Amino acid sequence: MRVLRLITTVDPGAGGPAQGLQGLLPALDSMDIQNEVVCLDLPSADFLQTRCFDVTALGPARSKWAFSSHLVPWLLKNLSRFDCVILHGLWQFPGFALRKAINQLKKKGERVPPYFVYPHGMLDPWFQEDSSRKLKALRNVFFWKFFDRSVVNESSGILYTCQEEMVLARQTFPDYDPIGEYNIGYGIPKPPVRTSKMKQAFGASCKTLDPDKPFLLFLSRIHPKKGVDVLLRSYHKMVLENFDVPDLVVAGPLGCRYSSEMKILAGECTDSSGVSLLDSKVHFCGMLQGDSKWGAFYCARAFVLPSHQENFGIAVVEALACGKSVLITDKVNIWREIKESEAGVVVSDTEEGVVEGLREILKWDSFSEKKSIDCYCLNFSVDGAAKNLENLIREYEK
Repeated sequence: MRVLRLITTVDPGAGGPAQGLQGLLPALDSMDIQNEVVCLDLPSADFLQTRCFDVTALGPARSKWAFSSHLVPWLLKNLSRFDCVILHGLWQFPGFALRKAINQLKKKGERVPPYFVYPHGMLDPWFQEDSSRKLKALRNVFFWKFFDRSVVNESSGILYTCQEEMVLARQTFPDYDPIGEYNIGYGIPKPPVRTSKMKQAFGASCKTLDPDKPFLLFLSRIHPKKGVDVLLRSYHKMVLENFDVPDLVVAGPLGCRYSSEMKILAGECTDSSGVSLLDSKVHFCGMLQGDSKWGAFYCARAFVLPSHQENFGIAVVEALACGKSVLITDKVNIWREIKESEAGVVVSDTEEGVVEGLREILKWDSFSEKKSIDCYCLNFSVDGAAKNLENLIREYEK
């Protein structure tokens, strides 16, 4: 079976959808489901040179809509080679291009494969309701009316990563009416076995921290949606209370305006002696990958992600797989599975909630390690998600 994956970018720095392919596609290959990826990245991009799957790069894309004049011709020429197409994400040109190519092929009487949409949380009502996204919300209404409504409602089905995402998606647009909805789950491969090399790599990437000291880990994009400001203010309150709180590592791509603002915020927060937390207890170490990333997970006391909206949270699951307790908000869509497994603390996405969560999770002992790993194995293994997708695709083959 041949499956085409259509996605704007496979840059790992872009977040979950791109990262998820790295783990899911090899598992599907072992089930004799061959995947080919088409993206709109520049063919010479460094991250494409270390890919673990077949990819055709048709970029660079132009504008925030990710337009490429090469995509529709490529689809017209190649769609018939595939048994199934999966579109990753909405609100950009690839969805429009896919529908255009399919309609042209149908007019010619040519075969077109069924296609599914993996929205990756992009149908969450938060994106339409958050006060900081008024212009983007209006843009989404326009795109939904003229482009993406047909992409969604005329697909063979919508693929969701968890039950919460599927329930929330039904609340966003009144004319949302897909042919099918499928909660197929999502997962990551087992992490590599812990080695001393990982600890060394993490120490080299975060030179201001002694990796032998306990620390809390935030690892994600440094973006307003992730609640980094809430985390820093909550952490500051803990320090001022003279609570025995470990250092905080903030790992994520630097260079954007928001990350600079967060470093300024950490610098303005001081301990009881007037020393800046940025100089003493908060460590911004940039994006971590490979051994340095796994070293951060394995060495951390606990993982913290106080997001205002999170569809799945690959980093959360990676932390669980490494045996770490997690502190998340009830805006992270997999919170139910984590709470039921007693693998983490779930709080509101407010300073009060995060302070309460920090106090609670720092009381947890090493027995929580087994619960975290059990939660990962039961709910988020890549093999389970791959099998669910395989079963769905083969149903459409019949």
